[in-house]
Amino acid sequence: MSAAAKDDRLYLVHIVEALRKILRYTRGGRDAFLGDEMVQDAVYRNFLVIGEAARRVSEATRALDPGVPWRGMAGLCDVMVHQYEGVRADLVWKIRDEQLKTLEPRILAIIERLGGVQWPEREA
Repeated sequence: MSAAAKDDRLYLVHIVEALRKILRYTRGGRDAFLGDEMVQDAVYRNFLVIGEAARRVSEATRALDPGVPWRGMAGLCDVMVHQYEGVRADLVWKIRDEQLKTLEPRILAIIERLGGVQWPEREA
């Protein structure tokens, strides 16, 4: 396995961990998310992690599943950083609702193709 693939696994794990946090933080549903500024901030921060990690994944690893919205993840990060005043919670919810659940298995499959990882034990 190349050094790039090994490093890419770290970025892919960061993506999975961040999307799992987003899903966990938003278990209360859309209305709870839209009504809680602190949860919104936590979700936005994890979308930034996803975008930055996606940006760092090598082209070779991205090619393992070109259907993953690599540019979209990085682009959302750019919007949240550089056009933060235009970020709308309802649109962030829509991305969360429509894309994150299908993204996790795809990223996990790429990690496995790169040799897998030893996941840390999760807190109960």
